[in-house]
Amino acid sequence: MDTPQTPPPFRSRVARPPTSPVTPFKFDPSLTKTVPPGNLLIIHGVLEKGSKKIDPTSIVTAKVAEIWTANPAVRDIPVVVSPFSTRDVSTSCYLKLGPALISPDPNAEPRTDLLHLWIAALATTGWEVSWAPQLEGKDKRIWVRIPDVFAEKTDEGTDARKKNDKVNARVCQVFDSAGLQTINTFKSGTGVIVTFAYPANIDKAILECTISVDGKQYWVNCVRQIEIAYTFELVIGGTAGIDETAMQNIRSWFASFEHDSQSLLVDA
Repeated sequence: MDTPQTPPPFRSRVARPPTSPVTPFKFDPSLTKTVPPGNLLIIHGVLEKGSKKIDPTSIVTAKVAEIWTANPAVRDIPVVVSPFSTRDVSTSCYLKLGPALISPDPNAEPRTDLLHLWIAALATTGWEVSWAPQLEGKDKRIWVRIPDVFAEKTDEGTDARKKNDKVNARVCQVFDSAGLQTINTFKSGTGVIVTFAYPANIDKAILECTISVDGKQYWVNCVRQIEIAYTFELVIGGTAGIDETAMQNIRSWFASFEHDSQSLLVDA
């Protein structure tokens, strides 16, 4: 039986919760139209067990209405639930502040603390709630890539596409039979991209490292994506070749920015 020759080139990033305390919020009518857009939450894994109907937006909307009625901490913070995509099937959706709080002023202060309260309110749902790392409709959290499944990158012609679809379906069948529910699959170069229903599915698939399809072993690679660990982050590129001393100087410079005698830098 063939075995993979090299390990998957991926190292996951550990996201940590914010360390600063969340200030209780009480809605003030004067805040209307004062909060800027953005600060989008993405909710993964919204699918009722055993259900074949995939409609995360309706499920989350109903849960938000229930929480909004029962939880005084978020009762004055209107939010809107929107679909992940109008084209692709997904068990994910978005949650953002309601239009009554959105300001046209680009210099208005982002009120991420309000969405932190909603993150806490949704903690008991079993869904994965986090900051959206990309623009709406783009997210790779529940993707895996199976490399080197196909001999050729191209899939020109009806016969080639039918063959590729058959292989894609077989890959999904193997995952599904292992209890890792898949949602979609498509060819990517010589590999296959598979999307899962739940984040726990992909975490288990990555932990297993390989998949056996018709007697042949393939690596299971996580698709690279920088997840947001903190509400406000800055990515500095071109640092691969610098030494640790230079890195420490960068950290020290950012740590020098303070507010009320406390450094604004949380992690680097």
